[in-house]
Amino acid sequence: MSEAKNPTPSLDVHNLDVHNSETILDTGAAASAGAEPTLASGPTADSTTGRDLGSIGPYRLVKKLGEGGMGQVWLAEQSAPVKRRVALKVIKAGQYDDAALHRFDLEWQTLAIMEHPAIAKVFDAGATAEGQPYFVMEYVPGLPITEYCDQRRLTPRERLDLITKVCEGVQHAHQKAIIHRDLKPSNILVVEVDGKPEAEKLQRETFDTQRRILGLENSETLLSMNSLAATLLRQGRYAEAEKLYRQAFDLQRRVLGPENPHTLATMGSLGWAVAQQGRYAEAEKLERAAFEIERRIQGPEHQDTLISMNAIVAILSREGRYREAEKLARDVVGIQRRSLGPEHPDTLASLDTLYNVLVGEGRYAEAEKSWQQLREVQRRVFGPEDVQTAVSTYNLACVAAHEGKRDEALSPLREAIDHGIPPSLDLGIESDSDLQSLHGDPRFDAVVAHAKERAAAAAKQQ
Repeated sequence: MSEAKNPTPSLDVHNLDVHNSETILDTGAAASAGAEPTLASGPTADSTTGRDLGSIGPYRLVKKLGEGGMGQVWLAEQSAPVKRRVALKVIKAGQYDDAALHRFDLEWQTLAIMEHPAIAKVFDAGATAEGQPYFVMEYVPGLPITEYCDQRRLTPRERLDLITKVCEGVQHAHQKAIIHRDLKPSNILVVEVDGKPEAEKLQRETFDTQRRILGLENSETLLSMNSLAATLLRQGRYAEAEKLYRQAFDLQRRVLGPENPHTLATMGSLGWAVAQQGRYAEAEKLERAAFEIERRIQGPEHQDTLISMNAIVAILSREGRYREAEKLARDVVGIQRRSLGPEHPDTLASLDTLYNVLVGEGRYAEAEKSWQQLREVQRRVFGPEDVQTAVSTYNLACVAAHEGKRDEALSPLREAIDHGIPPSLDLGIESDSDLQSLHGDPRFDAVVAHAKERAAAAAKQQ
Protein backbone atom coordinates (compact mmCIF):
# COMPACT_ATOMS: atom_id res chain seq x y z
CA MET A 1 0.00 0.00 0.00
CA SER A 2 1.08 3.56 -0.55
CA GLU A 3 0.77 6.19 2.14
CA ALA A 4 0.74 9.96 1.77
CA LYS A 5 3.94 10.33 3.79
CA ASN A 6 6.82 9.02 1.67
CA PRO A 7 10.46 10.16 2.00
CA THR A 8 11.15 12.94 -0.49
CA PRO A 9 14.36 14.02 -2.15
CA SER A 10 16.36 16.91 -0.84
CA LEU A 11 15.58 20.11 -2.64
CA ASP A 12 16.32 23.78 -2.78
CA VAL A 13 14.27 26.72 -3.99
CA HIS A 14 16.77 27.85 -6.56
CA ASN A 15 14.95 30.74 -8.17
CA LEU A 16 12.28 33.33 -7.50
CA ASP A 17 11.90 33.51 -11.29
CA VAL A 18 12.46 37.25 -11.40
CA HIS A 19 13.52 36.91 -15.04
CA ASN A 20 9.89 36.12 -15.83
CA SER A 21 8.20 38.42 -13.35
CA GLU A 22 6.18 40.15 -16.07
CA THR A 23 4.69 37.04 -17.64
CA ILE A 24 3.11 33.71 -17.06
CA LEU A 25 5.12 31.04 -18.89
CA ASP A 26 3.56 30.01 -22.16
CA THR A 27 5.59 27.24 -23.75
CA GLY A 28 2.71 26.01 -25.84
CA ALA A 29 2.40 28.91 -28.28
CA ALA A 30 2.50 28.15 -32.00
CA ALA A 31 5.86 28.44 -33.76
CA SER A 32 6.44 31.23 -36.23
CA ALA A 33 8.09 30.25 -39.50
CA GLY A 34 9.71 33.65 -39.82
CA ALA A 35 11.24 33.91 -36.36
CA GLU A 36 14.43 35.96 -36.32
CA PRO A 37 16.91 36.70 -33.56
CA THR A 38 15.76 40.33 -33.64
CA LEU A 39 12.82 39.07 -31.56
CA ALA A 40 10.03 41.27 -32.84
CA SER A 41 6.64 40.60 -31.30
CA GLY A 42 5.38 37.07 -31.65
CA PRO A 43 8.09 34.55 -32.61
CA THR A 44 7.99 31.37 -30.62
CA ALA A 45 10.37 28.43 -30.84
CA ASP A 46 9.81 24.73 -30.65
CA SER A 47 13.02 23.03 -29.58
CA THR A 48 11.87 19.77 -31.17
CA THR A 49 11.93 21.14 -34.73
CA GLY A 50 15.73 21.44 -34.91
CA ARG A 51 15.31 24.81 -36.69
CA ASP A 52 18.16 27.30 -36.16
CA LEU A 53 16.64 30.27 -34.37
CA GLY A 54 19.76 32.38 -34.52
CA SER A 55 22.02 33.77 -31.83
CA ILE A 56 22.52 36.87 -29.75
CA GLY A 57 26.22 37.29 -29.07
CA PRO A 58 27.54 33.96 -27.77
CA TYR A 59 24.00 32.80 -26.90
CA ARG A 60 22.24 30.43 -29.31
CA LEU A 61 18.46 30.62 -28.93
CA VAL A 62 16.81 27.27 -28.14
CA LYS A 63 13.17 28.05 -27.36
CA LYS A 64 10.98 30.81 -26.02
CA LEU A 65 10.02 30.35 -22.39
CA GLY A 66 7.66 33.28 -21.94
CA GLU A 67 6.48 36.60 -23.27
CA GLY A 68 5.09 39.79 -21.77
CA GLY A 69 3.95 43.10 -23.15
CA MET A 70 7.50 44.45 -23.42
CA GLY A 71 9.92 41.54 -23.40
CA GLN A 72 10.55 37.90 -24.08
CA VAL A 73 12.44 35.26 -22.13
CA TRP A 74 14.37 32.65 -24.08
CA LEU A 75 16.20 29.48 -23.20
CA ALA A 76 19.61 29.84 -24.78
CA GLU A 77 22.93 28.00 -24.91
CA GLN A 78 26.12 29.88 -24.20
CA SER A 79 29.13 28.68 -26.19
CA ALA A 80 31.94 30.88 -24.86
CA PRO A 81 33.81 31.39 -22.60
CA VAL A 82 31.87 28.55 -20.91
CA LYS A 83 29.21 26.14 -22.19
CA ARG A 84 25.94 26.28 -20.29
CA ARG A 85 22.21 26.85 -20.64
CA VAL A 86 20.95 30.28 -19.64
CA ALA A 87 17.77 32.37 -19.60
CA LEU A 88 17.98 35.41 -21.86
CA LYS A 89 15.53 38.28 -21.49
CA VAL A 90 15.28 40.80 -24.32
CA ILE A 91 13.06 43.78 -25.12
CA LYS A 92 10.93 43.33 -28.25
CA ALA A 93 12.04 45.28 -31.28
CA GLY A 94 10.25 48.60 -31.75
CA GLN A 95 8.22 48.28 -28.55
CA TYR A 96 10.15 50.38 -26.08
CA ASP A 97 10.86 53.99 -25.25
CA ASP A 98 13.30 55.68 -22.87
CA ALA A 99 11.15 54.84 -19.85
CA ALA A 100 11.01 51.15 -20.84
CA LEU A 101 14.77 51.07 -21.36
CA HIS A 102 15.25 52.61 -17.93
CA ARG A 103 13.02 49.99 -16.30
CA PHE A 104 14.77 47.17 -18.12
CA ASP A 105 18.20 48.46 -17.15
CA LEU A 106 17.05 48.85 -13.56
CA GLU A 107 15.71 45.28 -13.51
CA TRP A 108 18.97 43.57 -14.43
CA GLN A 109 21.07 45.85 -12.25
CA THR A 110 18.74 45.13 -9.35
CA LEU A 111 19.13 41.40 -9.87
CA ALA A 112 22.88 41.70 -10.19
CA ILE A 113 23.31 43.09 -6.66
CA MET A 114 21.54 40.11 -5.08
CA GLU A 115 23.52 37.07 -4.01
CA HIS A 116 21.33 34.34 -2.59
CA PRO A 117 20.79 30.63 -3.39
CA ALA A 118 17.06 31.26 -3.84
CA ILE A 119 17.51 34.01 -6.46
CA ALA A 120 18.77 33.40 -9.99
CA LYS A 121 22.15 34.97 -10.77
CA VAL A 122 22.77 37.53 -13.54
CA PHE A 123 25.66 36.56 -15.83
CA ASP A 124 25.76 39.17 -18.58
CA ALA A 125 24.00 42.14 -20.21
CA GLY A 126 24.26 43.90 -23.55
CA ALA A 127 22.39 44.76 -26.75
CA THR A 128 21.65 43.01 -30.05
CA ALA A 129 22.99 44.28 -33.37
CA GLU A 130 19.64 46.03 -33.76
CA GLY A 131 20.06 47.80 -30.42
CA GLN A 132 17.65 45.65 -28.38
CA PRO A 133 18.82 45.50 -24.75
CA TYR A 134 19.05 42.06 -23.17
CA PHE A 135 20.42 40.43 -20.07
CA VAL A 136 21.39 36.86 -19.32
CA MET A 137 20.82 34.96 -16.12
CA GLU A 138 20.81 31.53 -14.58
CA TYR A 139 18.36 29.11 -16.18
CA VAL A 140 16.28 27.19 -13.66
CA PRO A 141 14.66 24.03 -15.14
CA GLY A 142 12.36 23.63 -12.16
CA LEU A 143 8.71 23.01 -11.43
CA PRO A 144 6.28 25.56 -9.98
CA ILE A 145 6.37 25.14 -6.23
CA THR A 146 2.78 23.86 -5.96
CA GLU A 147 3.32 21.27 -8.69
CA TYR A 148 6.59 20.15 -7.11
CA CYS A 149 4.94 19.69 -3.71
CA ASP A 150 2.09 17.67 -5.21
CA GLN A 151 4.33 15.46 -7.35
CA ARG A 152 6.64 14.69 -4.43
CA ARG A 153 3.69 14.35 -2.02
CA LEU A 154 5.42 16.57 0.53
CA THR A 155 4.05 16.56 4.05
CA PRO A 156 2.83 19.83 5.62
CA ARG A 157 6.11 20.12 7.52
CA GLU A 158 8.15 19.59 4.35
CA ARG A 159 6.08 22.19 2.52
CA LEU A 160 6.72 24.64 5.34
CA ASP A 161 10.46 23.93 5.09
CA LEU A 162 10.25 24.77 1.40
CA ILE A 163 8.29 27.97 2.01
CA THR A 164 10.89 28.96 4.60
CA LYS A 165 13.56 28.87 1.89
CA VAL A 166 11.37 31.04 -0.34
CA CYS A 167 10.94 33.52 2.50
CA GLU A 168 14.70 33.63 3.03
CA GLY A 169 15.17 34.66 -0.60
CA VAL A 170 12.40 37.27 -0.34
CA GLN A 171 13.95 38.62 2.85
CA HIS A 172 17.30 38.96 1.08
CA ALA A 173 15.61 41.03 -1.63
CA HIS A 174 13.82 43.16 0.95
CA GLN A 175 17.12 43.86 2.68
CA LYS A 176 18.28 45.30 -0.64
CA ALA A 177 15.13 47.48 -0.72
CA ILE A 178 13.67 45.37 -3.53
CA ILE A 179 10.04 44.16 -3.71
CA HIS A 180 9.10 41.45 -6.21
CA ARG A 181 5.40 42.46 -6.64
CA ASP A 182 4.45 39.30 -8.55
CA LEU A 183 5.08 36.33 -6.26
CA LYS A 184 2.88 33.38 -7.22
CA PRO A 185 3.41 29.61 -7.64
CA SER A 186 4.32 29.86 -11.34
CA ASN A 187 7.06 32.36 -10.44
CA ILE A 188 8.62 30.21 -7.71
CA LEU A 189 10.46 27.28 -9.23
CA VAL A 190 11.93 24.31 -7.38
CA VAL A 191 14.88 22.41 -8.78
CA GLU A 192 17.02 19.48 -7.67
CA VAL A 193 20.48 20.43 -8.83
CA ASP A 194 22.04 17.51 -10.78
CA GLY A 195 20.14 15.14 -8.52
CA LYS A 196 22.50 16.10 -5.70
CA PRO A 197 21.45 17.25 -2.24
CA GLU A 198 21.97 20.97 -2.81
CA ALA A 199 19.90 21.77 0.27
CA GLU A 200 22.20 19.58 2.33
CA LYS A 201 25.24 21.53 1.17
CA LEU A 202 23.65 24.85 2.11
CA GLN A 203 22.39 23.50 5.42
CA ARG A 204 25.81 22.13 6.33
CA GLU A 205 27.43 25.46 5.54
CA THR A 206 24.86 27.27 7.69
CA PHE A 207 25.20 24.78 10.53
CA ASP A 208 29.01 24.87 10.49
CA THR A 209 29.03 28.68 10.51
CA GLN A 210 26.51 28.91 13.36
CA ARG A 211 28.30 26.23 15.36
CA ARG A 212 31.59 28.11 15.01
CA ILE A 213 30.21 31.59 15.75
CA LEU A 214 27.17 31.02 17.97
CA GLY A 215 28.07 27.71 19.59
CA LEU A 216 26.30 24.35 19.62
CA GLU A 217 23.83 25.31 22.33
CA ASN A 218 22.48 28.37 20.52
CA SER A 219 18.82 27.99 19.50
CA GLU A 220 19.56 28.94 15.87
CA THR A 221 22.34 26.34 15.69
CA LEU A 222 20.03 23.68 17.09
CA LEU A 223 17.37 24.60 14.52
CA SER A 224 19.91 24.25 11.70
CA MET A 225 21.02 20.90 13.09
CA ASN A 226 17.44 19.65 12.99
CA SER A 227 16.91 20.95 9.44
CA LEU A 228 20.01 19.13 8.24
CA ALA A 229 18.91 15.93 9.98
CA ALA A 230 15.47 16.20 8.32
CA THR A 231 17.13 16.49 4.90
CA LEU A 232 19.25 13.40 5.58
CA LEU A 233 16.13 11.53 6.70
CA ARG A 234 14.31 12.41 3.46
CA GLN A 235 17.31 11.15 1.49
CA GLY A 236 17.10 7.79 3.23
CA ARG A 237 20.39 8.31 5.10
CA TYR A 238 18.84 7.13 8.32
CA ALA A 239 21.97 6.40 10.37
CA GLU A 240 23.38 9.88 9.68
CA ALA A 241 20.04 11.48 10.48
CA GLU A 242 19.80 9.51 13.71
CA LYS A 243 23.25 10.67 14.82
CA LEU A 244 22.35 14.34 14.28
CA TYR A 245 18.91 14.03 15.85
CA ARG A 246 20.40 12.30 18.89
CA GLN A 247 22.98 15.05 19.31
CA ALA A 248 20.33 17.75 18.94
CA PHE A 249 18.00 15.96 21.35
CA ASP A 250 20.67 15.69 24.06
CA LEU A 251 21.53 19.40 23.68
CA GLN A 252 17.88 20.50 23.68
CA ARG A 253 17.09 18.51 26.81
CA ARG A 254 19.89 20.31 28.59
CA VAL A 255 19.36 23.81 27.10
CA LEU A 256 15.59 23.99 26.55
CA GLY A 257 14.39 21.37 28.97
CA PRO A 258 12.97 17.84 28.48
CA GLU A 259 9.39 19.06 28.06
CA ASN A 260 10.00 21.89 25.62
CA PRO A 261 7.98 21.45 22.38
CA HIS A 262 11.15 21.66 20.26
CA THR A 263 12.80 18.98 22.37
CA LEU A 264 9.74 16.73 22.01
CA ALA A 265 9.59 17.28 18.25
CA THR A 266 13.24 16.24 17.96
CA MET A 267 12.54 13.17 20.11
CA GLY A 268 9.79 12.14 17.71
CA SER A 269 12.01 12.70 14.67
CA LEU A 270 14.74 10.64 16.31
CA GLY A 271 12.22 7.86 16.89
CA TRP A 272 11.23 7.90 13.22
CA ALA A 273 14.88 7.76 12.08
CA VAL A 274 15.38 4.75 14.36
CA ALA A 275 12.21 3.08 13.02
CA GLN A 276 13.46 3.39 9.43
CA GLN A 277 16.37 1.17 10.44
CA GLY A 278 14.09 -1.57 11.74
CA ARG A 279 14.67 -0.96 15.45
CA TYR A 280 10.98 -0.76 16.22
CA ALA A 281 11.05 -1.37 19.99
CA GLU A 282 13.49 1.49 20.50
CA ALA A 283 11.54 3.73 18.12
CA GLU A 284 8.26 3.00 19.86
CA LYS A 285 9.77 3.84 23.24
CA LEU A 286 10.90 7.26 21.97
CA GLU A 287 7.59 8.03 20.23
CA ARG A 288 5.53 7.00 23.26
CA ALA A 289 7.68 9.10 25.59
CA ALA A 290 7.13 12.16 23.40
CA PHE A 291 3.42 11.37 23.11
CA GLU A 292 2.87 11.08 26.88
CA ILE A 293 4.50 14.45 27.58
CA GLU A 294 2.72 16.17 24.68
CA ARG A 295 -0.65 14.80 25.78
CA ARG A 296 -0.07 15.98 29.36
CA ILE A 297 1.32 19.45 28.54
CA GLN A 298 -0.25 20.39 25.19
CA GLY A 299 -3.40 18.34 25.41
CA PRO A 300 -4.80 15.25 23.63
CA GLU A 301 -6.07 17.24 20.63
CA HIS A 302 -2.88 19.22 19.92
CA GLN A 303 -1.37 18.67 16.48
CA ASP A 304 1.99 17.52 17.92
CA THR A 305 0.22 14.93 20.08
CA LEU A 306 -1.65 13.56 17.06
CA ILE A 307 1.54 13.45 14.96
CA SER A 308 3.19 11.29 17.63
CA MET A 309 0.12 9.04 17.76
CA ASN A 310 0.22 8.49 14.01
CA ALA A 311 3.94 7.70 14.20
CA ILE A 312 3.18 5.04 16.81
CA VAL A 313 0.46 3.61 14.56
CA ALA A 314 2.98 3.25 11.73
CA ILE A 315 5.54 1.55 13.98
CA LEU A 316 2.96 -0.86 15.43
CA SER A 317 1.87 -1.76 11.89
CA ARG A 318 5.41 -2.53 10.85
CA GLU A 319 5.72 -4.83 13.83
CA GLY A 320 2.52 -6.62 12.80
CA ARG A 321 0.64 -5.41 15.89
CA TYR A 322 -2.38 -4.44 13.87
CA ARG A 323 -5.03 -4.53 16.59
CA GLU A 324 -3.11 -2.05 18.73
CA ALA A 325 -2.42 0.07 15.66
CA GLU A 326 -6.09 0.07 14.65
CA LYS A 327 -7.29 1.16 18.08
CA LEU A 328 -4.84 4.04 18.21
CA ALA A 329 -5.57 5.04 14.60
CA ARG A 330 -9.30 5.18 15.36
CA ASP A 331 -8.57 7.35 18.40
CA VAL A 332 -6.68 9.79 16.17
CA VAL A 333 -9.46 9.91 13.60
CA GLY A 334 -12.08 10.43 16.31
CA ILE A 335 -10.21 13.38 17.81
CA GLN A 336 -9.62 14.98 14.42
CA ARG A 337 -13.23 14.58 13.36
CA ARG A 338 -14.34 16.40 16.51
CA SER A 339 -11.68 19.11 16.56
CA LEU A 340 -10.96 19.67 12.84
CA GLY A 341 -14.00 18.30 11.05
CA PRO A 342 -14.62 15.13 8.98
CA GLU A 343 -13.24 16.60 5.74
CA HIS A 344 -10.14 18.34 7.07
CA PRO A 345 -6.98 17.22 5.20
CA ASP A 346 -5.41 15.91 8.43
CA THR A 347 -8.51 13.84 9.18
CA LEU A 348 -8.51 12.38 5.68
CA ALA A 349 -4.79 11.55 5.91
CA SER A 350 -5.37 9.71 9.20
CA LEU A 351 -8.24 7.76 7.64
CA ASP A 352 -5.83 6.64 4.91
CA THR A 353 -3.43 5.44 7.64
CA LEU A 354 -6.26 3.54 9.34
CA TYR A 355 -7.26 1.78 6.12
CA ASN A 356 -3.67 0.66 5.56
CA VAL A 357 -3.90 -1.01 8.98
CA LEU A 358 -7.08 -2.83 7.89
CA VAL A 359 -5.22 -4.23 4.90
CA GLY A 360 -2.48 -5.46 7.22
CA GLU A 361 -5.15 -7.33 9.15
CA GLY A 362 -6.43 -8.91 5.93
CA ARG A 363 -9.77 -7.09 6.10
CA TYR A 364 -9.75 -6.33 2.39
CA ALA A 365 -13.48 -5.89 1.81
CA GLU A 366 -13.76 -3.38 4.65
CA ALA A 367 -10.66 -1.52 3.47
CA GLU A 368 -11.96 -1.43 -0.10
CA LYS A 369 -15.32 0.02 0.89
CA SER A 370 -13.65 2.56 3.19
CA TRP A 371 -11.20 3.72 0.54
CA GLN A 372 -13.99 4.11 -1.99
CA GLN A 373 -15.80 6.42 0.44
CA LEU A 374 -12.57 8.29 1.22
CA ARG A 375 -11.81 8.78 -2.46
CA GLU A 376 -15.22 10.34 -3.07
CA VAL A 377 -14.55 12.86 -0.30
CA GLN A 378 -11.05 13.53 -1.64
CA ARG A 379 -12.41 14.14 -5.13
CA ARG A 380 -14.80 16.70 -3.70
CA VAL A 381 -12.30 18.36 -1.34
CA PHE A 382 -9.04 18.14 -3.32
CA GLY A 383 -10.18 17.42 -6.87
CA PRO A 384 -9.91 14.32 -9.11
CA GLU A 385 -6.32 15.07 -10.14
CA ASP A 386 -4.93 15.59 -6.63
CA VAL A 387 -2.16 13.25 -5.54
CA GLN A 388 -4.05 12.14 -2.42
CA THR A 389 -7.06 11.17 -4.52
CA ALA A 390 -4.78 9.27 -6.89
CA VAL A 391 -3.06 7.44 -4.02
CA SER A 392 -6.45 6.23 -2.75
CA THR A 393 -7.23 4.98 -6.25
CA TYR A 394 -3.89 3.17 -6.29
CA ASN A 395 -4.65 1.60 -2.91
CA LEU A 396 -8.00 0.37 -4.22
CA ALA A 397 -6.10 -1.38 -7.00
CA CYS A 398 -3.83 -3.01 -4.41
CA VAL A 399 -6.80 -4.24 -2.37
CA ALA A 400 -8.43 -5.74 -5.46
CA ALA A 401 -5.15 -7.47 -6.31
CA HIS A 402 -5.02 -8.96 -2.81
CA GLU A 403 -8.52 -10.31 -3.37
CA GLY A 404 -7.52 -11.84 -6.69
CA LYS A 405 -9.74 -9.49 -8.72
CA ARG A 406 -7.45 -8.79 -11.64
CA ASP A 407 -9.90 -6.83 -13.78
CA GLU A 408 -10.97 -4.69 -10.82
CA ALA A 409 -7.31 -4.05 -9.96
CA LEU A 410 -6.02 -3.09 -13.41
CA SER A 411 -8.62 -0.42 -14.12
CA PRO A 412 -8.01 1.76 -11.01
CA LEU A 413 -4.28 1.15 -11.34
CA ARG A 414 -4.30 2.68 -14.81
CA GLU A 415 -6.53 5.49 -13.55
CA ALA A 416 -4.12 6.27 -10.71
CA ILE A 417 -1.19 6.44 -13.13
CA ASP A 418 -3.02 8.83 -15.44
CA HIS A 419 -4.44 11.04 -12.71
CA GLY A 420 -1.92 12.09 -10.13
CA ILE A 421 0.37 9.52 -8.52
CA PRO A 422 3.97 10.79 -8.45
CA PRO A 423 6.70 9.38 -10.72
CA SER A 424 8.38 7.67 -7.75
CA LEU A 425 5.25 5.55 -7.29
CA ASP A 426 5.05 4.91 -11.04
CA LEU A 427 8.52 3.37 -10.92
CA GLY A 428 7.66 1.21 -7.92
CA ILE A 429 4.59 -0.52 -9.40
CA GLU A 430 6.48 -3.49 -10.83
CA SER A 431 8.09 -4.33 -7.48
CA ASP A 432 5.08 -3.56 -5.26
CA SER A 433 4.31 -6.75 -3.30
CA ASP A 434 0.66 -5.68 -3.02
CA LEU A 435 0.37 -6.18 -6.78
CA GLN A 436 2.13 -9.55 -6.88
CA SER A 437 -0.98 -11.41 -8.05
CA LEU A 438 -1.02 -9.36 -11.26
CA HIS A 439 2.39 -10.58 -12.44
CA GLY A 440 2.26 -12.68 -15.57
CA ASP A 441 -0.75 -10.85 -16.93
CA PRO A 442 0.17 -9.07 -20.22
CA ARG A 443 -2.21 -6.26 -19.27
CA PHE A 444 -0.20 -5.62 -16.10
CA ASP A 445 3.02 -5.59 -18.14
CA ALA A 446 1.45 -2.94 -20.37
CA VAL A 447 0.42 -0.86 -17.35
CA VAL A 448 3.96 -1.09 -15.93
CA ALA A 449 5.41 0.03 -19.27
CA HIS A 450 2.96 2.94 -19.36
CA ALA A 451 3.91 3.96 -15.82
CA LYS A 452 7.62 3.92 -16.68
CA GLU A 453 6.98 6.04 -19.78
CA ARG A 454 5.08 8.53 -17.67
CA ALA A 455 7.85 8.71 -15.08
CA ALA A 456 10.45 9.21 -17.82
CA ALA A 457 8.39 12.01 -19.40
CA ALA A 458 8.07 13.72 -16.01
CA ALA A 459 11.84 13.49 -15.53
CA LYS A 460 12.45 15.16 -18.90
CA GLN A 461 10.16 18.04 -18.00
CA GLN A 462 12.42 18.78 -15.04
